[in-house]
Amino acid sequence: MIETKELELNGSTYLVTEMTARRALRMQARLLKLLGPAASAIFLAAAKDVDSADDSIPNAITHLVDQLDEKSFESLVMELMQGVRKDNMELTPAIIDLEFAGDLNSLFLVLKFILEVNFGSFFSEGGILTTMLPVGRTNQVTAESTQSLAKT
Repeated sequence: MIETKELELNGSTYLVTEMTARRALRMQARLLKLLGPAASAIFLAAAKDVDSADDSIPNAITHLVDQLDEKSFESLVMELMQGVRKDNMELTPAIIDLEFAGDLNSLFLVLKFILEVNFGSFFSEGGILTTMLPVGRTNQVTAESTQSLAKT
């Protein structure tokens, strides 16, 4: 069942409604294409040891930048923001331009919340990583990767 969740940020309330299953699948495919090479660099290094994961973060950023162009990034952000409301006002592209002018940090916090609402179980037990990694490695790799990402 589709749910709507709230985020309180800087005195405003953002409402994020979960994507339908097929829309979420399409979005997940776009995100994997964009983030996959960068994430794989971190996960592969973390599978070896934590120090390698720390060293792989600049490499992962390089992969991400190679995959990213401004038009596709803007398109992705606008698609993620579809249907999001701030204080009961729908965030259309024109309103996003005004509301987040000079405050991209808040925009990124809202985007992070959108991803949590729609893909929060992506890396959890039973998520896609458990199907991609050898049995017994999933928790270790995700824990080590999370630790190395937290250090940045």
